[in-house]
Formats: sequence, C-alpha cells, structure tokens
Amino acid sequence: MKKILYPALSLMLAWTQATGPDLTKKDDLSNLGTGKLIERDKTIYKKIKLVEIKELSITYEKNGSLHDFENERIRQIEFPESKWGYVVIVFTDNKPRAEIKPVEEWK
Repeated sequence: MKKILYPALSLMLAWTQATGPDLTKKDDLSNLGTGKLIERDKTIYKKIKLVEIKELSITYEKNGSLHDFENERIRQIEFPESKWGYVVIVFTDNKPRAEIKPVEEWK
C-alpha cells in the first residue's frame, strides 16, 4: 500500500505547486511572501505583502499598515521568493493573472 500511496502523494504535491497560487485564497496570497508592486507609470513599491485581491482593487500591507490600490494603475506585482518560485501577477485588462517564469524572463 505504501508503494502506491507515497508516489501518488508526491505527484499530487508536485502538481499543486506547479499550478501556482490561487489568487482568491488568503493562504496562497500570504505564501507569496514579500514582493514589489510596479505601476503602469513605472513607480515601484517595494517590500509589500499582498492581503486581498478584489474585483477593482488590491489590498496590501507595507510597514504594518494596510493600503488599497486600484487594479487599473498596476502593471504587475513580482514575488521572487514565493512558495512556487518567481511569481509575477500581471494585470491585463485590470484582471490579475499569476505567471511562474524563470527570473531571466522578467529582468
């Protein structure tokens, strides 16, 4: 039984990690860790922690304070050391989409 169970569990764990974060789950957002928010005008906010993604805005924490930010102003949010690797949340048409890519592609 163990010979079947352990490989199956390992495969399921690898699959869930490869799919990336679910942006609707608070646990997944906290597992992203610390990142940086890049506005469309190229303004950068460093050392942020994503708390919530809503339809028209996000909520993030910086220096112990919560801040709201409109999705239409966001180009992307980068998380270089997340549980899933280097995750970039891209805001296309004001809708967030998480992408996991090698660091070289985002520099």
